[in-house]
Amino acid sequence: MFQPGDAGESGFQFRGGRACLDLTATVGERGGRRAERLRTPQDLARWIGAAGVAEGPPAVSRQDLAHLC
Repeated sequence: MFQPGDAGESGFQFRGGRACLDLTATVGERGGRRAERLRTPQDLARWIGAAGVAEGPPAVSRQDLAHLC
């Protein structure tokens, strides 16, 4: 299990203390351009597993990812 603020192997950072806040942190800006860290269904599955929302990365479809936008 990742600790808050620890990017660990996943590259995701969990600083918000709640999954809903940490999910919003997957979008940022770099150099004035939007940077989305969840670009593929596999990215979302890794985030869900790393966030501890599920015991491991679940199956995620493109439609699941699209519902986040």
